[in-house]
Amino acid sequence: MGNIREILIASLAAASLLTACGDDAGSSSSEDAGATGGTPAPGGTPAPGGAPAPGGEPAPGGAPAPGGAPAPGGEPPPVGGTPATEPPPPACDNPPCTWPESNEWGPSARVNYINIPANEAEARTVGCDLIGAKNGTALGGLVSLAGGTGLAEYVLPDDQGNIQLLLLGRLAGAEAGEAFGATGPIDFQLFTGDQDGAGGFTIDPVSFVSGTMDPLIHFPNTMIDAAGVITTEPSQFSLSLPLVDGLPLNITLNATNLTGFVGLGTGGVGFQMSDGTIQGYLTKAAIIDLIIGIQTVCGSASPPSLCDTVGGLIGAPGSCTQDACPALALIQGLIGNFEAKVGADGAPSACDPGTPDDCNAIGVCLQAEMEGVTIGGVSAM
Repeated sequence: MGNIREILIASLAAASLLTACGDDAGSSSSEDAGATGGTPAPGGTPAPGGAPAPGGEPAPGGAPAPGGAPAPGGEPPPVGGTPATEPPPPACDNPPCTWPESNEWGPSARVNYINIPANEAEARTVGCDLIGAKNGTALGGLVSLAGGTGLAEYVLPDDQGNIQLLLLGRLAGAEAGEAFGATGPIDFQLFTGDQDGAGGFTIDPVSFVSGTMDPLIHFPNTMIDAAGVITTEPSQFSLSLPLVDGLPLNITLNATNLTGFVGLGTGGVGFQMSDGTIQGYLTKAAIIDLIIGIQTVCGSASPPSLCDTVGGLIGAPGSCTQDACPALALIQGLIGNFEAKVGADGAPSACDPGTPDDCNAIGVCLQAEMEGVTIGGVSAM
C-alpha cells in the first residue's frame, strides 16, 4: 500500500497552495453555477443493471460500453469493482430466493470494495445521481493525491491479513426461510468491525448508541425485492478513514441512500451486494466538525507525529468554530465550491451559488460491494 499519511499532508498542502495563489474558495465559477440544474432521482435508486440516470449520458471516449468493454478510445473500467453496465448476478441459484440460516447477527456481510468514481461521467455510469456538476466525485482529490489505489486499499487485507477499514453489515429482519421480496421492511445496519485473530469478525462496541444495542448507522424500512434490488430511505452515514494511527478522517453524510443488488453469500454464508452505491451530502458543518476533530487530536497530550505537519496548516485547537473557521478555505480549495443546500430537516435541494451561504454541501458518491461473512458477536469493551 502507499504511504497513507501522505493523503492528508498532500491534500492540505495543495489546498494551502491554491489559497495562497489567490483561489477564492467561496467564489462560484460558471461551471459551478450550472450545478443547480441536477435534481436527484426519487430515493436515489439506480436504473436496473446500474444504467446511467435518465438524461445523463456518459462523456464520449471514457465510459465503458455495455457489458463492461471500454468504449473506443476510452480506458477500461477500474480494476476491483464490478462494472455497473454488466447485468447483476442472480440473487441465488434457484429462485425464488430465501434468506439463509444465520446466527443472531445475520444475514451479514463485509464491505470488500469501496471507491469514489474518477469523474462525473463515470459517476453517472455507475448510478450516482446527486445535485451538482461534480455528481459525488469532489472528495476524490483527497485520495488521488496519495498516489495509491484509492479507497479500495483500506478494505483489503494487507500481507498480514489485517484490514484497516472493516465495515460490517447486517440485514435485521431478514429471517431464515423467508422469500426475498416477502420479508417486509428490513433494517440495514452497518458496524465498525474488529478481527478476532482467527479469521473471524466481531462488532466494535463503538458502533452502538452509548448504553444500548442500537446501531449508530442504519437504514430502517429497507426494501429488497424478489430479484435482490435494494432501496433505502434517507439516513445519516458516517465513515472514519484511517489515514494514520490516532488521526482518522471522519466523514458524516446527510440524506444518504444505499442502493444495489443483494444476493446470497458464497456457500450460503450471509449476503453479498454488487453494483452498490452510497450517496449523500457532506455539509459545511460536517467539514468544520472534521477540522475541529483533527485540531483536538493534535492538541492532545500525545499527538500523532503527523500533527507536526498538519498543525501549521489547519491552525491551533480553538481556532475553528462553526461560526468562523479559517482552515475551511484550505479544504474548499481542494474539493471545490459547495453545490447543494441541506436544510435544517436534513433534506437536500438545489441552491443558488450567487446567493451568499445558500449552498452549504457537496454530494458524495461511493461505490461499494460486500461479501458474505459471519459476525461472531460484539467485541469486549
